[in-house]
Amino acid sequence: MKIKNMLYAAMFAAIVAVLGLMPPIPLPFIPVPITLQTMGVMLAGSFLGKRLGFLSMLLVVVIVLLGVPILSGGRGGMAVLAGPTGGFFIVWPFAAF
Repeated sequence: MKIKNMLYAAMFAAIVAVLGLMPPIPLPFIPVPITLQTMGVMLAGSFLGKRLGFLSMLLVVVIVLLGVPILSGGRGGMAVLAGPTGGFFIVWPFAAF
């Protein structure tokens, strides 16, 4: 993999992390809030293509599971998988693909 491609993947992972700092929009009838991170996932897949978009979002998933609180609301770690947004979060690499 070229250095340029690794930098692009890391840049979009950082964009998704920054979008996690924005406050979520809670809806009273569903437990999953609307965040701007979903837009970042779709942008990564659109701009980077299938392979690099997948790798970029896989990097975000690994970073969050290691415990860095970059998801909306300052969440991170393995406990994210047990919450109502765990399924949405774990599918981000496939959504970018």
